[in-house]
Amino acid sequence: YTPDSHILTWTISLNQRGANLGTVQVKDWLPQGVSYVDGSAKVNGVPIEVSKIDGNGIVLQIEQVTNAKTLTYQNYCLWLF
Repeated sequence: YTPDSHILTWTISLNQRGANLGTVQVKDWLPQGVSYVDGSAKVNGVPIEVSKIDGNGIVLQIEQVTNAKTLTYQNYCLWLF
């Protein structure tokens, strides 16, 4: 969390054992006062599109997960001081 900008950065390690998982979806249900930072989602540093944004959250879809990957994205948190 960065207090000056109210940005919370998430880092999620996927598939540490290197299994063939196919397509993986990560869902983040956002409470009131929290929003996704447009363009912040990346897998291994490469930007990805958010599959769905609605009033309740976001869905990040990662295709062809056959090895370890790192997903990062950011939320803006209005209610954190």
